[in-house]
This record gives sequence, structure tokens and C-alpha cells, in this order.
Amino acid sequence: YERAEYQPAGRGVSEGIVFFGSTTITDNARRTPFLFRNLQPKPQPEREILGVQYVDYYDTFTTSFIVQDAAVNHEFFKGTNLQAKSLIGNWGRNGKAGGVEVDSSVAGTVTDTVTMVTGVIGNDRGVPPGGLIILAKGEKAGDTGSQPQMVTYTTRAGGTVFSVGSLSFTGSLLEDQTLTNIVRN
Repeated sequence: YERAEYQPAGRGVSEGIVFFGSTTITDNARRTPFLFRNLQPKPQPEREILGVQYVDYYDTFTTSFIVQDAAVNHEFFKGTNLQAKSLIGNWGRNGKAGGVEVDSSVAGTVTDTVTMVTGVIGNDRGVPPGGLIILAKGEKAGDTGSQPQMVTYTTRAGGTVFSVGSLSFTGSLLEDQTLTNIVRN
């Protein structure tokens, strides 16, 4: 993830997207990404902001999410009639709701001084925020045992973060009314 903002044309600059630590980007110009996980002097891994972070890619793997016992009464599940171990996201435009890219809350161990492009479970950076709740997670995928996760936590400022560690999740929102209700909640 990168910090970016829109820059309107004017005062000697062209219209485009400005990425933190970079220059204005227009016409899909090539550039080196300036990822939060590599900011110096203190990296800000996605996991510390979103609760999950990219750990694996499976172009043919998708899975349903399994509602976790401890989360079944969470406000995101109100009015859904879901029970512990219920399967959600069983279908979608890109397969089931969990998969393709897999994001996890499992803490990483790479030190702040190492530049990272990507990682796998345990070989990446960042710890999840305090109070993180795993609402649901998918089956384990591939050799690494990566599992896409649906998580939430409350920030110190009182905001709510809801994050799903799956590229195929959005395609399931159009097909699965239960997932749509969870997001509305």
C-alpha cells in the first residue's frame, strides 16, 4: 500500500496522482513503488493499519470463509442468522470469496532495516493491532498454510476497521447477499 493524493494541474505542475516519496505520475509512467512497509526510519506495514497483509498468491485457489466461534455474535453478523462454523462467500464472480491473493493477520518477523517487496507467513513484517478480532477465515492454501482472513478492530481514535484478506471477495459481494449484509453492518 502507498500513500497517494490527487494533484490538480496548476502552478507549474501537471494533473496526476502524487505518491508519497515520489513525483507526479501521469500516463502510467514507470516508477519504483514507495511502500508503507519500507518507509524509513519507521516502516508502517499494512498489517499494522489494516489488520492483514499480503502473504501469498494462488491464481486458481478460492475458498469459502468459515465464521469463527468467538466472533459469531459480532455486530457485523447481526441479522445474518450465521452460526459458528457457517460457510459464507460460497460463490462469486471470481470463484469463492476467499483467495487468489491471501492476506493474513499472522505477525511477521522481518526487521525494519530489510527492504521488502512481498512476504510469506512469518517471513514478512508487522504485528496486527491490539484488539483485532478474526471474524472469519478461509481454508488453508498451498504449502505455506496461508488463510485469507476477515478481521476487524477499533482504532485508538474510536474508528472501526473492517478488512478482508482476499482479492476475490469483491466479486462475491455481487452474488452473496450474506456478505453484502455483513459489509452494510
